[in-house]
Amino acid sequence: MVQFGRVPDVYTSSLSGEIYSYDAGFFGWDGFIHKVRLTGLQADSRYYYRVGDGNSFWSAELSFKTAPGQYRPGLRYLNYGDMGTFMPFGLVITDAMEAAHAQKPFDMLIHLGDVSYAGTGSTREWQIIWDIWGRQVENLASQIPYQLTLGNHEKYYNFTSYKARLPMQGEESGGFQNYYYSFDYGGVHFLQTCSEDYAAPYAPGSVQYEWMRQDLAKANANRANVPWIVVTGHRPMYGSSTDGAWEGIRAVLEPLLLEFKVDMFLSGHIHAYERSFPVYDHNVDVQADPNRYVNPLYPVHVQTGTAGAAVWERWVRPQPAWSAFRQARYGFSVFEVVNTTALHFEFYSGHVTSEGSLADEFWIIKQ
Repeated sequence: MVQFGRVPDVYTSSLSGEIYSYDAGFFGWDGFIHKVRLTGLQADSRYYYRVGDGNSFWSAELSFKTAPGQYRPGLRYLNYGDMGTFMPFGLVITDAMEAAHAQKPFDMLIHLGDVSYAGTGSTREWQIIWDIWGRQVENLASQIPYQLTLGNHEKYYNFTSYKARLPMQGEESGGFQNYYYSFDYGGVHFLQTCSEDYAAPYAPGSVQYEWMRQDLAKANANRANVPWIVVTGHRPMYGSSTDGAWEGIRAVLEPLLLEFKVDMFLSGHIHAYERSFPVYDHNVDVQADPNRYVNPLYPVHVQTGTAGAAVWERWVRPQPAWSAFRQARYGFSVFEVVNTTALHFEFYSGHVTSEGSLADEFWIIKQ
């Protein structure tokens, strides 16, 4: 049961949900998932809530703020991929993000795939790792919207744990569950793709491809209300580590990004940070200032697979002409929609004792 209301310690509404278990994981799994969907919430409003059994057990009071409902400048979006728990620094980067959130709050979180690493290097997945990860991100996930992009390390048992624990209601946007979907939040239209073609094919003519084309066309026509479009996918289209990039995804999706004037593509998978100049088909829109993209002709690509999973990537040399900045360090990214014509992006290298240090930043300016 969840009790909630607009005033601290005053709960004017109460809703119950469903309880169930599922069959997956090493030695099976005998826990329970509790889900309650809150309805009737007002936009741009803070709610205070607690979770419990309706009798003697209740959590501490928590709070969240609902989506603005329309464009509003100044919202901050935290994004990262490839986290895990103790393998080796998921816990450390989470602490750094919590410190950053306390200093200057985030409004939304986008996890770019490879969530808990409950299964890695084997055919089995440990459900207890999912539980540990849930506790790890609780201080963030209990306060701000936590949206996810499907990654390859969620694949175990046909994505059973990912689907059960992290539903995203993709059908509301015409997408599919938490595989691919879209939503507006503040001044940004987010389209979350599924880059795992064995889970959801993305070739031209596929269901996902046709949905992406229709969704981006609508978003591009709605720029007056939602001025920015950001697309995510776990696997990058551009990458200069020795692990490379995914040309199959680029060949299919990049023309759509250009046609519908997508501003930015975010990815993970490679455990490093790299951002591009505005680029299309490896051709660079050369800018006077390498950190300030004014009226870019092409989308900007950023990979941030740095939230805790082991960093061991090595860079190819020389650095490609499309690559503006790259760093193989743990950390997280934040971007702020300053207004309808300015977006500011930052990458922080996380540290144990602080909110992280600024390692890279750039602007997208549309005049």
